[in-house]
Amino acid sequence: MEHGRCFYERYRGTGSVESTSNPAVPKLQTKIEKEVEEKFSQDWRIYRVATHKLGGIHLVADMKTKYTIKDLYDMLEIMDVYDSLYQNALDKEEKAAKLAQAQSARK
Repeated sequence: MEHGRCFYERYRGTGSVESTSNPAVPKLQTKIEKEVEEKFSQDWRIYRVATHKLGGIHLVADMKTKYTIKDLYDMLEIMDVYDSLYQNALDKEEKAAKLAQAQSARK
């Protein structure tokens, strides 16, 4: 995950899901996102929602009938926030474990 990148840089301003080429806004994709876009028929953002633990495969069909592009972007933003908070918690836990280990080693 690229948590440091601004959400708007990642998702906004890229046009609709079907047409993501906007020359004014450069695409910022990871290597895997590029591979997904090149090799598979769905947009990589839909794959991200469908495979995320907060999303689900059932959302693929819903993306075409129930949800708007704004809904997709909102879901992606929520997932990014969740992932960032989760990673932050893991980092804190790891740091605390290393600190405890270092303190016990000194004794």
